Amino acid sequence: MADTLQPLSEPSQSSSPTTVPRRHRIRWRLIGLLIGVAIIPLLVIEPLTLYLIGRQSQRQTVNQLESVVQLKQSQIERWLNDNLTALQVLAVEPLNTELQTLLANPAQAAAPLNQTFRSIVAAQSDSAASNLHYSLIFFYAPDGRILAASDDAQIGKTVRLQPYFEQSLIKPHTEPPYYGVGTSDLQVVVSYPLRDASGATIGVVAGQLNLQVLADIMLERSGLGESGETYLVSLESNYLLTPSRFPGNVMQQSYHSQGIDQSLAGQNGAAIYADYRSPPQQVVGVYRWVPQLEAGLLAEVDVDEAFAGSREVTNLSLITTLITAVLAAMIGLYAATNIAGPISALTAGARRIASGDLSVPVNVQGHDEISQLAHSFNTMTEQVRQNQSGLEQRVSERTAALEQTLQERSLLLKNLQDSTQAREQLETIIRGLSIPVVPVLEGILIMPLIGELDHQRAAAMTSAILAAIDTHRARVVIMDITGVPVIDTHTAQALIQTTRSIRLLGAQSILVGIRPEIAETIVSLGLHLKELEICADLQSGVRQAMRLNGSHGAVSTRSVN
Repeated sequence: MADTLQPLSEPSQSSSPTTVPRRHRIRWRLIGLLIGVAIIPLLVIEPLTLYLIGRQSQRQTVNQLESVVQLKQSQIERWLNDNLTALQVLAVEPLNTELQTLLANPAQAAAPLNQTFRSIVAAQSDSAASNLHYSLIFFYAPDGRILAASDDAQIGKTVRLQPYFEQSLIKPHTEPPYYGVGTSDLQVVVSYPLRDASGATIGVVAGQLNLQVLADIMLERSGLGESGETYLVSLESNYLLTPSRFPGNVMQQSYHSQGIDQSLAGQNGAAIYADYRSPPQQVVGVYRWVPQLEAGLLAEVDVDEAFAGSREVTNLSLITTLITAVLAAMIGLYAATNIAGPISALTAGARRIASGDLSVPVNVQGHDEISQLAHSFNTMTEQVRQNQSGLEQRVSERTAALEQTLQERSLLLKNLQDSTQAREQLETIIRGLSIPVVPVLEGILIMPLIGELDHQRAAAMTSAILAAIDTHRARVVIMDITGVPVIDTHTAQALIQTTRSIRLLGAQSILVGIRPEIAETIVSLGLHLKELEICADLQSGVRQAMRLNGSHGAVSTRSVN
């Protein structure tokens, strides 16, 4: 037939899933895409923004603390310079002249010297322009004995063992904080030597600075916020030179922190580190080395307060991100519903068609590409339904024609089988007739051979002779080859094999009917037939068979196949 029709196959249940996993649905993928488009830029930009804001916040805090430290350091230097200047003013006039006059007669100068010294100091201290911020002012001789003092208890004591003594005899000197002999408090002493007309040192005016003024400078917290403080730590045992604004931190105790250790090592800088308190608090700190006091100046503010603004920005950013994500999810859900709904309807329609249901069209409203796709899909479904109807009719017609052809072929095959069986039966009869075995006397069989003796006829000949010997209990078999046109090696070998088989059944064989031309062929081929008993013709062969058999009988005309 010109047209071949392929059989329709049922849709495979495993070819496509009946339901799409949730994570693979277009609706959720669109929602995830919209949320990703909205959130990913924020997730990329916000960490960088927050990092920059944090850096800016830290930089602003450090700048503010550096300004405070610079201001405090300037106040300390001015305070030290003012006190040294005030001591110089006190020592030059009129104290220098009065002291030189009184020291000219040491034996009578003790009481007047102290009285004069104290009156001059009192007058200078009461002056409106005075910068004398000393808790103690005293005068001592070059040998270190205190000759006059604002505190009578100090008169008569010696300062030879104090760390400032040697330098005070040479030049104006400010001694960094130290522990005085017999005291447990840090002291800062400013000294100014008095000289006569020849330049020789006649004594030294010294003052012990009032460290409360220094404490007041440090406790001033302008620009430090709620948790900020400034303080001084002495190189002497890492003790606080000014009190801490936090309770429980005594001054006579060694303190350590990154800022303290770095500043006392002579370094300036800023960092975030754990402060000296117990337990330590994370602070943003700026530290400076103050060589005049051999102390570290530190300004610190708690990290929580320093970065409060950046944390508010961070929280606001996180809230903004969350709100953006929610809005993106809502917009994504709305958009995904409008987009994925028609696609889901198309998918359901395609699934129904795959299952064989072409009766329900896909109903998608709108004027966009998806609605046009749905319209084309319905048109295709209608064409498929029509094609399927025509196809089913053609299949029915072709099926009926095929059944008729199969019936005809079955009948033809049956006739062919019958013909083959008849031919096989005929061939069996022909083979039986081509190799007849004739019992001529009791115990004697004759098998006349006619035609060429091929391999198949030789096997049939052997089988027929052996069967006849067994059936007739024959003792002699005469094989007449008068009708065999040619004797070759194969034919001779077949006759010898047959003779051997006959002997195995207890019978003897006689070969008769060798014509002259066949005898010449046998001799020329060198064939050996010594295993066969040969007679000239059938008559002599029968006589020989009768002698071998030793009995006589009537000739039977019945043939055995």
